[in-house]
Amino acid sequence: MSRARLVLAAALAAALAFPAASSAGVRLNGVDLGAYPSVRATVVTSTPTVRAPALTENGAAIRGLNAANLGRCKNVVLALDNSRSMAGKPLAEAASAAASFVGTKAGCDRVSLVTFGKTAVQQSRFSTATIDADNALRSLAVSSESGTALWDAVELSARVLGGQDGGKVVVLLTDGDDVGSKSSEKAALSVLHKSGAVAYPIAFGSKADTSALQRLAASTGGTYHGAADTTALSEIYHSIAAELRRTWRVSYLTTSRPGDRLELKATA
Repeated sequence: MSRARLVLAAALAAALAFPAASSAGVRLNGVDLGAYPSVRATVVTSTPTVRAPALTENGAAIRGLNAANLGRCKNVVLALDNSRSMAGKPLAEAASAAASFVGTKAGCDRVSLVTFGKTAVQQSRFSTATIDADNALRSLAVSSESGTALWDAVELSARVLGGQDGGKVVVLLTDGDDVGSKSSEKAALSVLHKSGAVAYPIAFGSKADTSALQRLAASTGGTYHGAADTTALSEIYHSIAAELRRTWRVSYLTTSRPGDRLELKATA
């Protein structure tokens, strides 16, 4: 069982979450109020489970709980930084690790590639066929102009995921911080919340904006990863794939009002 307490803020989009020790191999990885009155939470179990976890709000069982296992059929955006600082081996290794992730996906997973340098661009449409993402990754080139449109990439990923059914995941890799985005962090996260996606950001190297990436993960119930060098990338992508098999995205409509205190408990 895992428990989280939070307060619905007057602005509706913010929550104060107080981490609690999880037990029985279950943890609440995050609670998302960005689409209030819809409450979304990410529940991670110690081992993959067939049955969806149960959730209670203030001690009462939640009716109409929707649950999707992110290890099953889902939509995944692989967002890769192709800014000029990624030139050479870093981009090649990042593309190779991402291709390995695509190669081990569930057959029904639909994958799309987004790149971001000067601008954020969707390089391939959602497809269950690995060849589409593979071709896009093999032909990946460094941006011809300076810039790292990180928040534009987050917003674009959220928008393309917004029209899809089922689980929604963003796996984003960057070696820097935002430079030149038209979107702000707040605006990008707002669109991401509305899409219902879970973000798994990867900070590559020592110059990435780790604080921003940690906020990105925490605000959606995803997990932040840091890769000191290219040798760690494949293992990180493997770790994310394994965690997704143990992760449930649950959502429901709350009757609680702004300012109310909620206590959520998850069991599996």
